[in-house]
Amino acid sequence: TVPYLLTAWTAWMVLGRRSAPPAVSLVVVLLFTALLFDLVKWDGVDARLHSDLSFRWSATAEQKFLEMKPAGAAGSRESGPWTVRSGDWPEFRGPRRASAVRGVRLDTDWKNAPPQKVWRQAVGPGWSSMIVVDGFLLTQEQRGDNEAVVCYAVDTGKEVWVTQGGGRFSEGIAGPGPRATPTFRDGRVYAYGANGHLSCLEAATGKLVWSREAAREAGAPLPQWGCSASPLVAEGKVIVYVGEPRGILAVDAATGAPAWSRPAGKFSYSSAHLVTIGGISQIVMQDNVRTTGFAIADGAVLWERPNTTESAVPMLQPQPGDDSSLLMSTGLDLSLVEIRREGTAWKVADKWVTTRFKPSFNDFVVHDGHAFGLDDGILACVDLKDGRRVWKKGRYGGGQILLLADQGLLLVISEKGELALVDAKPQEPGDVARFPALEGKTWNHPVLVGDRLFVRNGAEMACYRVRLVKTP
Repeated sequence: TVPYLLTAWTAWMVLGRRSAPPAVSLVVVLLFTALLFDLVKWDGVDARLHSDLSFRWSATAEQKFLEMKPAGAAGSRESGPWTVRSGDWPEFRGPRRASAVRGVRLDTDWKNAPPQKVWRQAVGPGWSSMIVVDGFLLTQEQRGDNEAVVCYAVDTGKEVWVTQGGGRFSEGIAGPGPRATPTFRDGRVYAYGANGHLSCLEAATGKLVWSREAAREAGAPLPQWGCSASPLVAEGKVIVYVGEPRGILAVDAATGAPAWSRPAGKFSYSSAHLVTIGGISQIVMQDNVRTTGFAIADGAVLWERPNTTESAVPMLQPQPGDDSSLLMSTGLDLSLVEIRREGTAWKVADKWVTTRFKPSFNDFVVHDGHAFGLDDGILACVDLKDGRRVWKKGRYGGGQILLLADQGLLLVISEKGELALVDAKPQEPGDVARFPALEGKTWNHPVLVGDRLFVRNGAEMACYRVRLVKTP
């Protein structure tokens, strides 16, 4: 309804200034709008809320995928027990959820040595990222009427197993499919669907170990854009955000039995984050009301930092500054917050807050005393000493970033699926190496394991081999 009304109103305003009486122009506009929307359909928006349109008779990427791979089709292969290898990526944004790759250095001469395609194929829709463990890749997709956790062989892209459940999720802005990313731990995979379906699977086979309808059991209404928390596994517990009234929920990793829950804000699209502050391991969770530190054992509240407004829409992961500070964002700002334990109490105070860096839903990375991320789609650098924005250059839309920490290099994937290499330095970047990797709206986080680069969006997924250079 909204697209129809906006189109009609805009056209009437334009025609009404130039032509016939208002009644005539209104009739013309209504006929034009009806014809237009008989021909085209609305496919959601990009990161800047620009509409995506297509002809009404054209098949969606999901329809094409399902014609090629009917819903319910599954692989039949099994594998032996999985072991996390050096460089593997077992959870959302990798080790410590920092989107930082270590022990790898890329040859940046993409003009003469561009990434080489290993495989590229259609996938079911969704904004899940990928995890890579022991030669296998896992992600979440919409497969017709059910969400699915899908396991692929890294070398070939061939499907190994599929486990479906949790029903279908879709909404107008971003479309159908899961939002969260699976987590691997101790031979098991934990997944959280957009409808609040929490499950535990055997990694080698995809066999269901346990599941629960976490959001429904909590009595929580679904968030507008779906449940998006990638499961955090810590000290034998699986932690996800389910929404008010129960807020954050921890269940036993072995059985799925509830361990504890604590009230939180009305909504959050962020994931629980394990950090150590003042020598104490704890879970940090952001919601629309506050950022909170919870004890892992029982969920006791250690400290809180209220948001300046409850209309905040948290979608990002906090990042440790040092042993007593956290870098965090509501999407409309960036803050460095000092958190100290004094006796039995915790003290929380802002070191600085800047609104000159607004990362929206595009996670930032930290390197050498600076934060790097997309500010309204433009790559920017912020000095962590004082929150000063050092530079802002290069348009990437609603893309995502990886940090190659040993090399001081940013690997950016743009919203249009183009890869770019940019120096992670306080000096304004010069020439940038670029490579077209995917087609279509790309909001999913990329993954780099050894010389294999994995990218996906709501329609396709690909693996590229990148040339490495030896670490000095």
